[in-house]
Amino acid sequence: MSSDKPRHISVSRRTVVTGMGAATASGLLATADSVLANEQEEPSALNESPPGKALIVDANLLEAFRKPDVEHPQDMRNFARRLVSKVPYAPDILLLQEVREKSTHNVAQFMSEETEYTYEVAVEPPVHPWIPEGAKNDTGIVYNTDTMHVEDDGGFMRTTSGNGGKDHAYALLKENRGGLRVPALSIHWPHGSDVMERAKKTAPFLLDKYPSPSDQNVPVIAGDFNVKRCHGGDSWKWEARDCEPNKWYSLFTQKYNYSDVVLTSNPQEIPRAQELERARIDFIFAQGRIFDGASDLGWKSEFESREAFKECKRLHTYPDETEEEPTGFCKTAFYTDHRFVWGLVGAPEDEE
Repeated sequence: MSSDKPRHISVSRRTVVTGMGAATASGLLATADSVLANEQEEPSALNESPPGKALIVDANLLEAFRKPDVEHPQDMRNFARRLVSKVPYAPDILLLQEVREKSTHNVAQFMSEETEYTYEVAVEPPVHPWIPEGAKNDTGIVYNTDTMHVEDDGGFMRTTSGNGGKDHAYALLKENRGGLRVPALSIHWPHGSDVMERAKKTAPFLLDKYPSPSDQNVPVIAGDFNVKRCHGGDSWKWEARDCEPNKWYSLFTQKYNYSDVVLTSNPQEIPRAQELERARIDFIFAQGRIFDGASDLGWKSEFESREAFKECKRLHTYPDETEEEPTGFCKTAFYTDHRFVWGLVGAPEDEE
């Protein structure tokens, strides 16, 4: 860890609720305290990502649409704990889906508690995901305040769909100790047939919103796209490394020069998905250089069976509909039904 990096051995929880109303903040802290009781451990001593590089995390956390689930955030603690055990550096930016205001702040708090860094919310989703005109808003952005700062607090861009539209969080962040500039967009596309309509609006959005003043600029679009990369055959289930890509994917990777972080840095992961999980729908796309990346592939197989995983998911997601509580491995392991994805990205090679 760099010598000028302050060590946050005991992080104040109040740092992640700045600007919230007193009642809201009090309720948030009380909920989180109920989970943290008797669980305090030394935070993970992860190093900062090197200057000119940023570690991006994408995760659909299944923590937006059911308030009782949000009120029992043990799974968000599990997410933060597992994430910091799997990445090489302290995450700089987390792009989240299926979150609401409270669960996003919970993630920021738990990341602060699990690391030596302070995390805050850069773009906050609403109190609940249902917004006027039938649209939904369940995306947010969390960032490491010790390594990044918010250059522009962004907001939400809308894509249309059959169910009335979805709003997606975006912001512009920049390194504190380096020159890297990261326009970031968290995507949660709905299911539907208008994939190319959404892709044509999404792929150029950051480039139009934040034109680059220099080559120290790495736009990142990540999220749950709810659509597969491969065209035809069994692509709904399996993903082959050498498949014919769907048109939406080619729009990102060819016309707009985005790289698929996992396929670029860890292609051997793709065939493994045939054995352990279905084809990817969660992606990180980034311009610039891709130094490393992976997903939490196969974590479901750590459960005794798929049935055991499904039962554990039920206990965490529907705590109001059962008298049972998660125990043992189920209590401490489950975080969502998606695997998180991470990538280490940086400026183009000729600018390093």
